[in-house]
Amino acid sequence: MTKTSKTLVLSTVIAALLSGAAFAGASTASSDAQLAASVGVQSGVYTAAELQAIIDAKRDNDSRAVAFITSGDNRANPAASTDGVGLEQLARAAGVQPGQYTQAELVGLIEAQKENDSVRIQYWLTHANRATPDANPANPGKVQLAKTLGVNPDDYSMSDLVLMQSSISD
Repeated sequence: MTKTSKTLVLSTVIAALLSGAAFAGASTASSDAQLAASVGVQSGVYTAAELQAIIDAKRDNDSRAVAFITSGDNRANPAASTDGVGLEQLARAAGVQPGQYTQAELVGLIEAQKENDSVRIQYWLTHANRATPDANPANPGKVQLAKTLGVNPDDYSMSDLVLMQSSISD
């Protein structure tokens, strides 16, 4: 295989991998945009967890919860809350340490406990609602390329892996 054909093959692989990453990220953004549209809020402002909480609150006709989330108060630092006594009582009711959770998290946890929903309980206890989407997810192409190089795909960007591959090929 000539150097020109290697470059062509490598360029094609890179393009395919990058287009796969773009489609993977687009589906998440698209689903969040659809959720936001269905709730009637601006896309890109709220996390998927917040959008789901708004949907639940609207379904339950809980206008206070909707206002709480859409105002951004649910994102406030729990330790800086002016209603420490209320949060402390909620924390005790949920069986967790005061000051570690926001009001919205405590309410979600208590609701999950009432419904004996172990998946949602773990979701709130582990602060999964605070997680941000991975900016550089390991798509199947990236995983495969890293595997051929014998490295962990999470340790390198796609550009790094491609450079590593090209330096081996030369």
